[in-house]
Amino acid sequence: SDNGKREDAAGAFEKAVDFLDEATRSNPASAPAHHYLGAALYKTDSYEQSELSLRRALELDSKLNDVQLILINVYTRQNRMGEALDQLKAYLEKNPKSPQRDALARMKEQIEKALEAQ
Repeated sequence: SDNGKREDAAGAFEKAVDFLDEATRSNPASAPAHHYLGAALYKTDSYEQSELSLRRALELDSKLNDVQLILINVYTRQNRMGEALDQLKAYLEKNPKSPQRDALARMKEQIEKALEAQ
């Protein structure tokens, strides 16, 4: 069933969080470890912790573009549209030829409309 698959996936992400949390403790300067921990935390709906890990990954390696994409999602899930928009603009500026450019431009428009409506 779909519920069973979701529970299996949730359990896998929680195991990944434990493993990656240990990896960041044993190697705190590893940008990829913080990146993957942030992604796993995002998948477990731990948005505040996810943000901390993703921001740390960017501090360690500002070229990790995927981290910005996950951060955009973290912010939108928390209805922090201004911060999502800032990350989106920064990503598009840094990655003018991104394959996700069209989808991100549409997302940017939607966020701008949502902010105008507030």
